[in-house]
Amino acid sequence: MHILDGGRTAYLEFLRNLSSQAIILAVAFVVIAKNNLQPLTCCYFENTKETFVTISCFVLWFFACLGNLTLFMEKYLISQTKTNRVLRICKHRNYNLKKRLLFTMTYSLHNEKFMFWELIIFTVICIISMVIVFWLAMNSSASYFKLFHSSI
Repeated sequence: MHILDGGRTAYLEFLRNLSSQAIILAVAFVVIAKNNLQPLTCCYFENTKETFVTISCFVLWFFACLGNLTLFMEKYLISQTKTNRVLRICKHRNYNLKKRLLFTMTYSLHNEKFMFWELIIFTVICIISMVIVFWLAMNSSASYFKLFHSSI
């Protein structure tokens, strides 16, 4: 498998960036829980700061996820010589992440069966990692409140 050979560096960089995403998301969850799960709104002056911090953290987390996924996809797939040509076509046509992945999967399904299954594994790794980051952030924010706010 390519993930154990040429794609190893891209995979390890992808995993290294997941911890910062969990921290950013955990901060958002802590602010929400500290605000006693009140609705996020800017209409109440007392709540504006928490709303701004929470929305900022969610936006940072979203762009960190998107950046990490696209960087992993580009570095991992470019390190494969078979998909390098396909990705150059996608880049020339200005495809976004979703179109690039679908175009590469369709190409590999018709031409390279092994590459297709490797892309399936790649997609599953990305989805599972985002679920783990979300779960880890919720768990760490809950641990924070158990540690510092034992009454909650």
